[in-house]
Amino acid sequence: MKKTFLVLLVVLVLLVFSSHCYAETFTVSTSAQFQIALNSADLNGEGDIITLLPGTYSGSDSFFSYVPKSEDENLTITGSGEVILDGEGQAGQILYISSPWQTDITLQGLTFRNSVCVSGYGGGAGASIQIQAGNINVVECSFKNNKVPDSWGGGLYASISSNGTINITSCDFTGNLASGYGGGLFAESRGTGGINLKDNSFSENSCTAQGRGGGAYLSTACGTILVTGNTFSDNISYDDAGGIFCLVNEGNLYFADNLLNGNIIVPEGPYQGGGARLGCILGDMTVENCSFTNNICQSSGGGIYCLVIEGNLYFADNLLDGNIVSGDYEGGGAWLETSSADMTVENCSFTHNTCQSHGGGVCTYFYNGDFLFRNNLVADNTSIKSGGGAYLLFHMDGTNPFDIINNTITENTVSGEGYSGGGLYIDGGADNAEYSIYNNIIWGNSAFDGNDIYLNDRGQLNSFSLYNNDFSVLSTDFTGGSVISRDFNFNVDPGFVSDTDYHLMAGSPLIDEGDPLAPSLPETDLDGNARVSGAEVDMGAYEYAPAGDDDDDVSQKTSGSGCNAGAFVPSMLLLLAPLFILARKK
Repeated sequence: MKKTFLVLLVVLVLLVFSSHCYAETFTVSTSAQFQIALNSADLNGEGDIITLLPGTYSGSDSFFSYVPKSEDENLTITGSGEVILDGEGQAGQILYISSPWQTDITLQGLTFRNSVCVSGYGGGAGASIQIQAGNINVVECSFKNNKVPDSWGGGLYASISSNGTINITSCDFTGNLASGYGGGLFAESRGTGGINLKDNSFSENSCTAQGRGGGAYLSTACGTILVTGNTFSDNISYDDAGGIFCLVNEGNLYFADNLLNGNIIVPEGPYQGGGARLGCILGDMTVENCSFTNNICQSSGGGIYCLVIEGNLYFADNLLDGNIVSGDYEGGGAWLETSSADMTVENCSFTHNTCQSHGGGVCTYFYNGDFLFRNNLVADNTSIKSGGGAYLLFHMDGTNPFDIINNTITENTVSGEGYSGGGLYIDGGADNAEYSIYNNIIWGNSAFDGNDIYLNDRGQLNSFSLYNNDFSVLSTDFTGGSVISRDFNFNVDPGFVSDTDYHLMAGSPLIDEGDPLAPSLPETDLDGNARVSGAEVDMGAYEYAPAGDDDDDVSQKTSGSGCNAGAFVPSMLLLLAPLFILARKK
């Protein structure tokens, strides 16, 4: 009898224990069932899966919440078929998840639409996910027409207070609005971790007063932001970054294979990055294989604005076409700036961009390290002030190489009277700097002075080496006693295939006329063909080669690095950095 009692007691204990600790799978078909499943998942102390059957979940009970009371309560909410969570214009988040614990949250296959977050509800009218630590995964979800009139993250608000990663994959953000950061998406990782944004679409989202990132706003304190394969189109910001704003305090930023078209910053003022504004305070940044077209901003960087305070910038294989800076600021296509490290700009096309100040196609501000500008096409850009095609500005002591190799810079215009450098303007300002300018075609540009090339040493002693280039007019302003060494330069029509095709035609006088010993000579041309296909290297961005003679393109990515999670610097430092730089210039 005693033995039987003990066995029954053990079974009872196991049953009680399992009722509180065993993970469950819930299948629901109504709004009421959904909230009941969330409440049950909150109590059992284990990971759970809630599957929503096809249908629309709405009505007075359409707002759902999950606030776990113990650790390790991971939760997956997935839609089986077409599942719509409809806010019907009511106030509040459709789905609110808040965990003070280490928690993994996954949303998959859900549509959040038509919610309005009013004062007191916080961000994320579609969904708000805030956890202490863990991972947030949002996959194949849609966020449509959700609004946050007085907070951040119109469609989705995702935040991790300490360590963890936010993964947003194959989602659609359309027609969402926020007054603060992230019209479509706000995502932040405050500790060690990062953010992955992959294969998403952001269109017609907006952020209003003091908002940054019409489509998306991403920030991490210590980790990596990966933004790959996304589309940002027709998003609007009333502050910085019409399409996307990214900030890495300490870590790396990799931005690749993205399309940004028709994004706009609408007000007047110093608001930067019509398509994207990207910043690293301490870390490396890579931007490659992206397309920035028809984006508009009032301030610098019509297509993109990049700032790396301490780290390397690699900007390659990008197309920047038809972007506009509408105010008296620089970089119609791109503004690229590093304060302390290397900058490489290669294999890019800057075409049909405009600005009201310097650098119609591209403007670089470079302070220290190695500088490389090669294999780029800079064509048919316009600026009012100097540098219709490219404006390259250098500071600090010139102890490292500055190489400008195998570019085609043509048909660019400086329209303002008294301004210089229709094609290329180099603003030296680095004492004892040495500039190597080899194998470039800088032809058919126009300006008040220095149609093709203008060199300004800003009162510093510079050395310029110009070998095997094709240009017509070069002007200088050498108040610092700078010198030019030059030879084997041409002043001939390059023989382009057409007015819009800047490959060399057969019989061009520039074929085989480059210097094979030029510093930083590329292995491939802008098309990815072998750089030397004839007797010697050709001039310009394109090597003349018979059809079919192609090599694979070569790309480069940033490497990982460690970081100190306790060294978080507020994003205001990055936002104010350009003001300090401008102050130093004055």
